Amino acid sequence: MTSIRESVHQLLCDRIHALGLTDQFIIGTASIRHRNGSEFTFAGLRHNISQIRSLEGIDIAWVEEAANIRTPAGKS
Repeated sequence: MTSIRESVHQLLCDRIHALGLTDQFIIGTASIRHRNGSEFTFAGLRHNISQIRSLEGIDIAWVEEAANIRTPAGKS
């Protein structure tokens, strides 16, 4: 992913609207936040790998169309 346009941002926005959940989410041009504090972050691995590795507090990661992704030992 080199831009937000190439991400799943639009797909997620479409699903939020289709499910009638627009009152639960704050949809920005480069982010999607739930009212409970959860946040979707969009970043391309190829160009941002060192920045992504230093992110804190991420519980779930969705990697799309990626190759050679490794998790730290003992993590899944």
